[in-house]
Amino acid sequence: MAAEAGALLVDALAILTIAWIFQLVRRDRLYVGYGVIFVLVIAAGLVLLTFPVVRRPIDWIGALALGAPALLALAIAFLVLMLIYVLGQLTQVSNRLSRLTQELAIRDALDAGGTRRPRGDAAGDE
Repeated sequence: MAAEAGALLVDALAILTIAWIFQLVRRDRLYVGYGVIFVLVIAAGLVLLTFPVVRRPIDWIGALALGAPALLALAIAFLVLMLIYVLGQLTQVSNRLSRLTQELAIRDALDAGGTRRPRGDAAGDE
């Protein structure tokens, strides 16, 4: 009974995390590729946690945790959330750099074409 409640809690948290990832991708705060990788990893984790038959062949990994699977799960969850945050920040920096580069290219093109007015020169000043 307690194991089922724990599995449902983990499932709910995973679904909320996937929804958060979709929101980040939709707002262009996380690259689509990063989002796809995270969703696939979380979905695979859900399958492993929800269906014990699938998990049995790899249960030996839990034995490596020296009897502290909850601590290991907490550490892994922290690492996943930090990766999502860091990659989101990386995406934002990359988007800003891209916009800045485009703006500089437009300014250079206008300067080269001679169509740019000098600063402080109003339309009616002569």
